[in-house]
Amino acid sequence: MLVQASCGKCKLGMEGKSCMLAVVIDEEKYYVEGAGDIHDHDAHGKHGMCSTVRKAYVTGEVKDGKYHATHFELVPVGKAD
Repeated sequence: MLVQASCGKCKLGMEGKSCMLAVVIDEEKYYVEGAGDIHDHDAHGKHGMCSTVRKAYVTGEVKDGKYHATHFELVPVGKAD
């Protein structure tokens, strides 16, 4: 499924003490477990997860208030969906 993905704290307005990857599914926001280290080296750079909302293809399930990903693939910047 294609979703919006970004830093939950910096871009999605979620509660948290540090930057963490989150997704928006059906207008609900969830922190992500199981995506590996998806934050770019420069998370606050022009296309970094803390600076912009990106699109991603994901597979997984919502459980205990988090999205547990079995697959997480960011759509390259500038690529059409």
